[in-house]
Amino acid sequence: PPKFEEKHKTIHAKRGENAKLPCDAIGDKPLTVSWTKDGKPLTKRGAEDYEIIDHVTERGMISELIIGSVRRSDNAEYKCVAENEFGNDERKIILVVIEIPSPPTNLKVKESWTRSASISWSPPFDGHSRITQYTLQYSIHKSPARKLHKITTTNIQTTALINDLKPGQSYEVSVNAENEVGIGENSEPVIFTTNKEGSFVVSGYKLKASIMTEPSAPPMDITVKPAGPTSVKVSWKAPPKDQWNGELEGYYIGYKAVGSNQPFSFRSEVATPNKDFSHKYEFFLTNLMKATSYDIVLKAFNSAGSGPQSHEMRVKTLDGDLPSAPNAFVVSSTKTSVTLSWNAQENQSGRAPVIGYIIHYQLETDDWRQIPVPMNSMNSDGSSKSSTYTFVVDGLNSGVRYNLFVTATNKHGEGDPSAIVVATTSGG
Repeated sequence: PPKFEEKHKTIHAKRGENAKLPCDAIGDKPLTVSWTKDGKPLTKRGAEDYEIIDHVTERGMISELIIGSVRRSDNAEYKCVAENEFGNDERKIILVVIEIPSPPTNLKVKESWTRSASISWSPPFDGHSRITQYTLQYSIHKSPARKLHKITTTNIQTTALINDLKPGQSYEVSVNAENEVGIGENSEPVIFTTNKEGSFVVSGYKLKASIMTEPSAPPMDITVKPAGPTSVKVSWKAPPKDQWNGELEGYYIGYKAVGSNQPFSFRSEVATPNKDFSHKYEFFLTNLMKATSYDIVLKAFNSAGSGPQSHEMRVKTLDGDLPSAPNAFVVSSTKTSVTLSWNAQENQSGRAPVIGYIIHYQLETDDWRQIPVPMNSMNSDGSSKSSTYTFVVDGLNSGVRYNLFVTATNKHGEGDPSAIVVATTSGG
């Protein structure tokens, strides 16, 4: 019977280009090849958007399905079936049409202040190609001399902070996504108005007043250090209490690669309520580039907006085969303990063996604590490729929330952290 040496294949084609899907059948003649798209037959006659060309070879036949100017509807599973008097064989080809991303959705102004605004959006359909960046565009609404401002963020960041706005001014903002094919269409614009700075008259004098102003000082005691090949740990304390100008709501952590002409990308961390300036905050910047130097800045913000930016701190991510981040999850909790599990690829190609793990945990209002866990002290499910480990963190308070994450270690050091998981002990 006929046969195909390669039974499955995935072919990528950019939207608007031609796609060529080959089927090289080996077998005795006479040999016929038929095509289907998602199970529906394709014929040679009457087709305007595709063409089937057959070539007889010494070994059998090559049948080519050529699709002109591919579009999204051409994403499909194509099957060619070769048949002769002795039997048949089939080959499956997945065609993936790569195109520009769709417009981001759910664009919204999370919060606006007198001179700044926090914007968020949801990732769009990526066009079957990884989104490389987002570009936020904003301008004064209905301004005759409209000046368009742009802010670029990373592919994983779906929030942005717009600074240097004018009080009481209306702005129009939109966002687009970009991948290897190109820049997608802008989202539907959103219009917002910054808060006004109040004014009142006393004895004939017009005075300017703001019920609340932004923080007057940046965060203090900032330290940055590498936490792995793609992550950085940032620590800081709040500005002096008399510089808060109200209650602090959180912090913006800005970062950019040294030498980059892009503006800082910002992530946010919520302030811990009722904590004075002696409380120490920690934040992990992840998904960074390996062995790359970054400049880090911080800002505090309250309900009026963000305060001044700190001085830049420089840090370089590690270069080495550190362990990858475990995948941690909470199994159960009691009044005084939390059972934590994590999956880890043990025999990672090209990496030194994992020799242990470190469990980091934190009562929501306290500093982080660590528990080193050597490999020989853990329970495993015994799987050869991917093991699941469990560990009981005990001696905890009842009826409170804990944050936890796990890091793996090898001879080179401590790897990237897992995502932070949250557990609440029972009782109270």
